[in-house]
Amino acid sequence: MNLKIKHKLFLILVSASLLIIAGMFLFTRLSFERGLIRYVDTMETRHLESMAKVLGEHYASVNSWDFLKDDPGAWREFRRFTFRQWRMGAEGCGPRMMPPGGREFEPSRDMGPMGGMHGNMHGRGRGPMRELVLLGPDRELLVGNQVPKDDLRMVPVTYQGKTVGFLGLSAPCTRVENEELLFFKTQSRMFLMIALAMVLVSVLVATWTAYYLEGPIKTLTKGTRDLASGLFRTRIPVTSGDELGQLSRDFNSLAETLEENERDRKKWVEDIAHELRTPLTLLSGELEAVEDGVRELNDDTLKRLKGDIDHLIVLVNDLNELSRTDRGALTYRKEATDLVALVKRVAERFREPFRENSLCFEDRIKENGKIQVWADPERLSQMMVNLLQNSVNYTREGGTVALDLEIRDAMVYVLVEDSEPGVPPEALPRLFERLYRVEGSRNRKFGGSGLGLAICRNIVEAHGGTISASSSSSGGLSVRVGLPLHGDRP
Repeated sequence: MNLKIKHKLFLILVSASLLIIAGMFLFTRLSFERGLIRYVDTMETRHLESMAKVLGEHYASVNSWDFLKDDPGAWREFRRFTFRQWRMGAEGCGPRMMPPGGREFEPSRDMGPMGGMHGNMHGRGRGPMRELVLLGPDRELLVGNQVPKDDLRMVPVTYQGKTVGFLGLSAPCTRVENEELLFFKTQSRMFLMIALAMVLVSVLVATWTAYYLEGPIKTLTKGTRDLASGLFRTRIPVTSGDELGQLSRDFNSLAETLEENERDRKKWVEDIAHELRTPLTLLSGELEAVEDGVRELNDDTLKRLKGDIDHLIVLVNDLNELSRTDRGALTYRKEATDLVALVKRVAERFREPFRENSLCFEDRIKENGKIQVWADPERLSQMMVNLLQNSVNYTREGGTVALDLEIRDAMVYVLVEDSEPGVPPEALPRLFERLYRVEGSRNRKFGGSGLGLAICRNIVEAHGGTISASSSSSGGLSVRVGLPLHGDRP
């Protein structure tokens, strides 16, 4: 059976509440019962001690128990007096009994401040009478009916520090007598009513909690379905600062990212279509001209066709390279690499292109020793080729291309600068975007695909480095690449 989350939450909360309430009810009931038994036992013991003290005082007046043994009526009167006191409490007025040679029993005086015995001496009209007996120093029965000693609660009767007897009370038929039992049952019913009320409250709270939590979850579910269907503008309201609120914020962040990626994807497809359309249109026009006899199929025509095909090959290769670096498909075989030697080796390969384009190359690298970075030498060489080729493509004849290295804050920076033409300041942050070209002097007429700097950015970021562009001091473009030194691997 598939339950909705609100039903699961409801069942979990109610079950947990019921377990807690049942446990508290049983624990409280057991604790109260034991506490009541201890209280009754303590009070009986105190009143027995009070009676023993009274007997001790009367024993002192005659120095023997004969006044009770020889006069059964005196013990019955004493016992009746005691039972009445236990029934009525200290404020009751029991009969007076004067033992031979002693003073009369006075409830307000002899019973003390403890009041009546909290025991069922007569069964309160229900159970059998509990026996009160007097035992001698050797626990032999002196006065009262015979009762097994194991069933007696006894307290000593002392005179001048010496035990002269024991006052014993037989055990009750039940641990808690009738009135105490009635009180206990009343309290148990009250505990049960409280427990039932708590169950009702827990059900109400569980119902409210389940519906309260279901609302945001339903909203998130609907939003997720909208995202899955392509509605990337979907946003959900953030109504709290808890984990559900954080989940809502994360959902909105995901939606923003997907919406941005969708915009980039559409622009990427449009840019690729635009880039491919130009050489394909030229190829189609050339071939139609040859087919219609407008243009002869000579070396010049074949050269133009080959140039358009080469441009397509470069564009397709760059697109493939960029897609591989974007999704991390490139394999980086990183090792300790001497960056100085690598940069100079790549720059040496551009001596001829610099000369052919009438460009002056300035090697400003002052570092003679090794500067090691943890990198893939092949990928760093590819990055340097793209940077220098970019300068060759866009720097005017007679211009300058400079190369420099510097170390700062555990980073080594490679600086490639060229002279005019420059890049507008508003275009600098976009130079590393795919297929982006600056309108005007730095555009596609120089043969670039517009992907070289984007590939450089991916390679640098894969090495934990940074890349940025700014205007150079000679009016052109300055590209700055930062890489961690070998001791600070990314």
